[in-house]
Amino acid sequence: MKSRSTTPGNAGAVRRYAQDAERRLAAGDLAGAENAALCALALAPDDTALLRIAARIQTALGRPDQAIADLTRVLAQHPRDVAAWRDLAAAQTAASELAAA
Repeated sequence: MKSRSTTPGNAGAVRRYAQDAERRLAAGDLAGAENAALCALALAPDDTALLRIAARIQTALGRPDQAIADLTRVLAQHPRDVAAWRDLAAAQTAASELAAA
């Protein structure tokens, strides 16, 4: 699920940023997670794994609409990605909870 724009020269940096984003998300450092994800996406904007990470961060930050948009892009390319469907359900739930508030 790597982006076509990811080159061998930046693949290591993308992987490090992605791992940092996931680690920070798990630790509750949402600002740090978002920053790392944005750095990774700057290098590989079409990487669907990165888009899924970014979507989880957006949902956690209370921005489910952006998460839904990113996950829609992922699912257009990988309609059988069960994890993306699960993340989409979480984002849609968060969006409906915000609308009800």
